[in-house]
Amino acid sequence: MIYKQSGLGTYVLGDVSVHASDSPAEAFDGLTKQEGEEHVSSEVIKFDVSLPSELIQKKLDVASDEPVYVIDRLRKIDGVPRVLEHTIFPLKLVPGLTREILMGSIYDYMHQALT
Repeated sequence: MIYKQSGLGTYVLGDVSVHASDSPAEAFDGLTKQEGEEHVSSEVIKFDVSLPSELIQKKLDVASDEPVYVIDRLRKIDGVPRVLEHTIFPLKLVPGLTREILMGSIYDYMHQALT
């Protein structure tokens, strides 16, 4: 399965087992909103800004000199690891992103601080 959303990237999914607690495909409000802020925590594993590879340039439709964030986060629900996120998106899409923001909700930051 392949899922693509303009400005957010392309996701390639292999064999996927679906569980009742999984987020629905149409839910784009983020894990924190779905589960409740008091239940979700994040461990930032990687937070870098770099220039995109040729593959990332094509996938995100960015120029070779356009910086991108490279983020790996372990998302926990009630202290239990649930999601390992690997996210790459253009710096211009979410300016001012910090490690502190990554500890919470990127979606909230995008919807509240950037609108």
